[in-house]
Amino acid sequence: MITSAARYVALLNALRYRTCRWRVVPPLRAPFDQQGTSLLLAIGLGLFLSVLGYVTVATVITDARSSTLYLQSTQAFWLAETGVELAQRWLRYQDPPPGGTSSFTQFDHISAGAGSYTVTVDPDDNNTNTYLKKYVLRSVGMVGGVERTIEVEVVATTFNYYAYLTGDEGGTIWFNGGDVLEGPVHSNDQISITQNPVFMGKVTSSATSFNQGQPYNPDFQQGYQLGVPPVLFPTAEDVTNNYWSVNSTPPTLVIDATGSKHAAVEFRADGTVVYSVWHRDARGRRVYDIEDATASVANLNGLIWVDGDVRVKGTLNGTVTLVST
Repeated sequence: MITSAARYVALLNALRYRTCRWRVVPPLRAPFDQQGTSLLLAIGLGLFLSVLGYVTVATVITDARSSTLYLQSTQAFWLAETGVELAQRWLRYQDPPPGGTSSFTQFDHISAGAGSYTVTVDPDDNNTNTYLKKYVLRSVGMVGGVERTIEVEVVATTFNYYAYLTGDEGGTIWFNGGDVLEGPVHSNDQISITQNPVFMGKVTSSATSFNQGQPYNPDFQQGYQLGVPPVLFPTAEDVTNNYWSVNSTPPTLVIDATGSKHAAVEFRADGTVVYSVWHRDARGRRVYDIEDATASVANLNGLIWVDGDVRVKGTLNGTVTLVST
């Protein structure tokens, strides 16, 4: 029987002669593809911030350039519009209007504000065959390297645009209560108003004030303006030249009211005109040379010529120029 002490000695002997094998384990380290990760991250972050800064600066520069171009474009547009307005005003006061059909430069690189403008006038090819001339105004505004162009077509209008138009009031002509004018009113002279007439169109006068009667309570439904440029009336020579530029035969209706004769013309809404010529006999009685003769406005070639004074009334249906010499 083996005692506990004997078993202990045997165990020690076994341990003494047992071979032990040792293996050296290298220290743990990161794989080769993870070396310098922090450095790469730092470099990458630096590059990202650099690119972001460049993009930000480029965006700011682009926005600044866009703002500059927008400002220049706006300024160029207003310069072009200025040129158009000045050309229209210039054209309005040409007497007679520019002839021919060749375009020409009216304003050439006129400096204004931050840039300049140039305006060319292009007459219509049919201007030589018509009394109502037509033109194309082409205005170019330039600021820096930016150009803006505006084109406007303008056409001469007739005096039938107005419900009432005078160059000289020839004394005092009162507008008073009960008068209703359904259209624009203009006089190069002072307009006399009393009571409460109704002006449905705009009222303009080259005078600086109205001749106000009492009471004075007019109804200007479209307002009024004083001190405006006068309307230029064509001379008899202008009318004659314009007539012959589009007609090869004399005027259809020529009324002789010379000497002691008197003439009256009445326009009717059906497109006709009724006219009469008379004189006074020794007893002062009216003797008609022509009584209530009728003509069609459409057949008058646009002109009624009266040698002498004439009274005119009625409603005109059509377009015609009446000349009284």
